[in-house]
Amino acid sequence: NHQVRFREAVAAAQRIAVVGVRPYARDEHLWGILARSAATLYYVGEKAAFEEWCAEFRCGGESVWLGPKFETAMDDLISIL
Repeated sequence: NHQVRFREAVAAAQRIAVVGVRPYARDEHLWGILARSAATLYYVGEKAAFEEWCAEFRCGGESVWLGPKFETAMDDLISIL
């Protein structure tokens, strides 16, 4: 039930924020759904890991790295979302 609700929420979203979770493509039920989303994906966490995942898997909308830590990206997240 949670996976269905997640897929539906991602499909309906225009903007998605992911904070502090390292991209792991083998978790298809999460990262595969995000990879194919047309929504703008905002990410807070390790830049290199996010950029590598985007280059290999992200075929949907725009992808934006906001910073390495929530505390430094919080103002941007509030203004975006």
